[in-house]
Amino acid sequence: MSEERPVIRLEHVSKTFEGETVLRDVCLDIHNGEFLTILGPSGCGKTTLLRLIAGFESPTDGDVIIDGRSMRDVPPNGRKVNTVFQSYALFPHMTVFDNVSFGLRMSKVPEAEIKDRVLQALRMVGLSGQAGRRPGSLSGGQQQRVAIARAVVNRPLVLLLDEPLSALDYKLRIQMRTELKQLRREMGITFIFVTHDQEEAFSMSDRVVVMNEGCVAQVGTPVEVYEQPVNMFVARFVGETNIFEGVAGQIEGGTLHALVEGRKCDLSSRRGFKPGDRIRVLLRPEDLLVEREVPEDDEKLWLPGLITETVYKGSTWDMIVRLDSGNEVLVTEFFDEDAEKMNFQAGERVFVSWFDGWEVVLPHEDDEPV
Repeated sequence: MSEERPVIRLEHVSKTFEGETVLRDVCLDIHNGEFLTILGPSGCGKTTLLRLIAGFESPTDGDVIIDGRSMRDVPPNGRKVNTVFQSYALFPHMTVFDNVSFGLRMSKVPEAEIKDRVLQALRMVGLSGQAGRRPGSLSGGQQQRVAIARAVVNRPLVLLLDEPLSALDYKLRIQMRTELKQLRREMGITFIFVTHDQEEAFSMSDRVVVMNEGCVAQVGTPVEVYEQPVNMFVARFVGETNIFEGVAGQIEGGTLHALVEGRKCDLSSRRGFKPGDRIRVLLRPEDLLVEREVPEDDEKLWLPGLITETVYKGSTWDMIVRLDSGNEVLVTEFFDEDAEKMNFQAGERVFVSWFDGWEVVLPHEDDEPV
């Protein structure tokens, strides 16, 4: 897929509003047929990026290229994209059929073709029997599906979705995630989905674009972004993470000899650290191991500490451990049949380590607060 011409290419795109830069030098290729999610906190520029692709805003610098053509001076109705907004933006006085057919009528499509295309779109979103109803009589999930049908009936090259699930309750959001993934497979078109919810991003996407303060912080698969964050912002924004302070020593191949929490340790890293560099070792809660006693002949680094709190969650058992160094870490143990292992209590002395090679090592200076 990466060898094909991208369906959308953003070339050094920047956007400034009244002297404030909200997007900075964004470069991104979006491939045909993929489900790409733009993820980030409020105010990071993700909706502005979507509006630039849709043509509702123009870049201050750079260019938006769709299907090999520059979009300079091309209005929204001249682009092969359609947008589904957070509010759905349905016409309350129109029936479902008339809402879906509105764009086709504006484009002077023949009535016979309009009927066929609208009914096909409604079948695709599971609303064949709702064509005569008005939006106010539909549930939130049904209204969202009408908005999607209205967008796809125009046969766009790309479907843009601006936080379309945020107004739904949790159970319906889960259902709609599955339905959106199925729709994308059936339609075979590119979906670009904007959200601040990492669970949504990870559960639906082929790739995730993490944004921070108008810049692209990382692009990758959900697994890459979660397991190999490229900086502290991504590590902290995406899921829980534990941070261990350290000092780099010599590097041999892919092994970095270091001091971590004041103790000697061998780390897996291919970054070019120099002896004496301050480092941070990042580990997800589920990457950590906890034992009451250090296993015999185990050469891992085992850090002593005290359990200060435990939380039983059914499938997992979470523990907060205050290490003797003063650092507090969160450990997640997945439930198994070893009842003794799952029965840790607050106040117990334990030792904490991690699975070999699961650590991410970053420079100490690479520290951006969320």
